[in-house]
Amino acid sequence: VICGQDAAGKSSFVDAILAQEHNESYNLTRGIKLTHLQARVDGSTWERVGDKPASDYTTAFLSRFANIELDKFLDELEKEKEKNKPTKRFSVLRGAGRASVDKNDSAPKMRRGSIEAANGKGGAASGNRRGSVLAQVLPSFSSHPFKRKTNDLLDDSEYKMQAESDNITSAIEDFGTGIFSEEELEKKFRPDVMAKARRERDHIRFRLYEFSGNRVYYTLHHTFMTNSAIYVVVFDMMNLLYKGEGARIDTFRYLNYWLKSIKYHSPAATMLMVGTHADEIKASSKNFDRDMDTIGKILHRVVFPDADKEHGRATQMHFNKAIGHANEFAKDLDKEGGVYLDKKLNLLENTAQKRLFFPVDLKSGNGMREVRVQLDVTASKQDYFGKQIPPRWLKFLDAMKSENGKWIDDTRVTACGRETLRGENSLQEEMTEALKMLHELGLIVHITNIKAYKGYVVTDPEWLTDLSTKLMFTNQIQQFDMDHVKDAGLGDDVEKAIRTGIISRDLLVYLWGEDDLAFVLKFLEQNLIMCRWGFEKTDKLYYAVPSMIPHGPHLDYENIGGLGLKAAFSFRRYLTLGVFERLVCQVLQSTLALKGQSKEPIINGDNSRHWLLEDYEFCMERQPDLIMVTVIASKKSPIKCITRILKMFQKVKVFLGEGFLVSPSLKIGDEYLSYDEVKEQELAPWCN
Repeated sequence: VICGQDAAGKSSFVDAILAQEHNESYNLTRGIKLTHLQARVDGSTWERVGDKPASDYTTAFLSRFANIELDKFLDELEKEKEKNKPTKRFSVLRGAGRASVDKNDSAPKMRRGSIEAANGKGGAASGNRRGSVLAQVLPSFSSHPFKRKTNDLLDDSEYKMQAESDNITSAIEDFGTGIFSEEELEKKFRPDVMAKARRERDHIRFRLYEFSGNRVYYTLHHTFMTNSAIYVVVFDMMNLLYKGEGARIDTFRYLNYWLKSIKYHSPAATMLMVGTHADEIKASSKNFDRDMDTIGKILHRVVFPDADKEHGRATQMHFNKAIGHANEFAKDLDKEGGVYLDKKLNLLENTAQKRLFFPVDLKSGNGMREVRVQLDVTASKQDYFGKQIPPRWLKFLDAMKSENGKWIDDTRVTACGRETLRGENSLQEEMTEALKMLHELGLIVHITNIKAYKGYVVTDPEWLTDLSTKLMFTNQIQQFDMDHVKDAGLGDDVEKAIRTGIISRDLLVYLWGEDDLAFVLKFLEQNLIMCRWGFEKTDKLYYAVPSMIPHGPHLDYENIGGLGLKAAFSFRRYLTLGVFERLVCQVLQSTLALKGQSKEPIINGDNSRHWLLEDYEFCMERQPDLIMVTVIASKKSPIKCITRILKMFQKVKVFLGEGFLVSPSLKIGDEYLSYDEVKEQELAPWCN
């Protein structure tokens, strides 16, 4: 996953890591851009492989494995031939190729049909041989997952089955029928399929996600973050050194945002930091190494802001202690909230240069090879990369993807499970485990946090990201042809959406289509990306998208009148982008759920004013590390208004992970006291 501040060079980084020519023009990435890639295990350049991978994961996997085992067998034959000794009748995958000894010839021979079938060639007997061979072997795939490879570069020859060849027969007897029927075997394992698997036997396929750096998309990113990823945080080194204090602070905040977001949303994931524009640094700098050291000190403050202070002055820490300090800081951060979560900042260091980051020149490509090699080696060490899974899980995936439509309901998911899963555990237990893994790998989206769609599966995650991205547009980010929109009679709807962040249902139908509108709408509503806007005096339906609402004038909280009681919601030194927008969504939903008519809220990007009937009136304002709430009016005890907002934060937490911690403090006189203390002691003016 490539992420970072806008205009930091993320798209150019993708081009550079694919060894493509540098593009000087700046093209804004919209939402999430997905690229399908493959790499050889010999460390050569990554390359694109088209828009989407093949849907038949099971056949591709088993064909590749059959070719690997075939090579092993051919090697054995070659060794026997050199020794000029007869060999026993032997079976590779119970017959991907068979060896036999001619009475008149001491050299071993392989039946031609079997050899040609395994190599993707025809042959008179290849079809029948292929079917009968694999029919005997595939059952063992269901019950004997592979051992983890031992080679860091993942040489396929390291694959070994837990069951030895001599025990395959007993494995078949123990675990019943195989993954495919005889008819399926004949249809799926064609010579061209086997030949393609042979050509790609030493390739690894993976997906590269590029997250847009534009703030309008940040609320959306959380939905697609996963532990089964390596995150590359890209930043512009020039911003930290030569573009002024404003650029330095802005970049500092973005780095802080991404490092902490990854920690909270994907605590098991690995990350590394890449500094771009090394060429401009060299052109502007009198001492490049000294500038790199300066950037390193700045990054130390981002990773562990309190660890480098001693008696009021900053001290430089040794490199070999840096990662340890970062992890200790992460633990302290969690302990402060009263909950210990064993999460670390899994930051990959640049060991060659003894730095916390990798400086690169995107124009010449200098430094990119080191980044790519680091990613290749690191990928092989991730727990999910060597995870043992039965191939029947792949057939479960294929069964779900073969269903009509982009998503399937929980009933059809269960039907696919009954058809393909035959593990030792109960069906439900194995389905849960398989769905969790496939979701983490980004092959599906398994919905567990939406009551109306719980258990549903989005079989094409790319479709969901595309539709979600279409929702976010501004004057600078156009997702459609404006002339076509005006011809459809929706010009005013687009103008209103850009000006206010309020989008009509008619425009959503235009963007998404009618067929999947209800599903996508509910998905984004429940994820607090958007919500109903029920304050228009019209029959048309409207929805609010808080991240699209432009910044307006700040409310004058000091002179707004009323009670003027202030509360500060802190987030342990860290307020991720998207929290305020989700809170606004939750407040709007709560407002519309009340029986009665509340006043229309006022929302100006990072501040808002709300009414909950006539019970409460309050304002919210996003600050760099806080959300400030000012209670203007309250028919009940004012602390109950804060209690209502705290409950809304708990619903926001569902989408931000267990690491999301919020702590309210209430202002009494000139000091702030904790919410619990004020409530327990019933302190005025909050508790009347």
